[in-house]
Amino acid sequence: MKKIIIFISGRGSNMKAILEAVDHGVLQNKAQVQAVFSNNPEAAGLVTAGKRGIKTHVIASQGKKREDYDRALMAWLETQDFDYIVLAGYMRIISPFLVKAYRGR
Repeated sequence: MKKIIIFISGRGSNMKAILEAVDHGVLQNKAQVQAVFSNNPEAAGLVTAGKRGIKTHVIASQGKKREDYDRALMAWLETQDFDYIVLAGYMRIISPFLVKAYRGR
């Protein structure tokens, strides 16, 4: 079973579709959501994930330099057990540095 972290920025509608697929659809018995991450502390999808018992984490991006933000995000990711990152309505631009660090994941 593949372990995924879902990245969101807002309502989490794409995340909900993924969770539904994990629970009852094409991802059933194939994937498990380890965590939901957001760059937006007000993202409604965090509440949805929390109600389902999925751990959530936020690193607010507003006002942060991209390099500093990516370092903080990578430090958190290094503490997580996951196979893949799923960008599900994540509205922050992913830097080449971050893409290279997690290529194939």
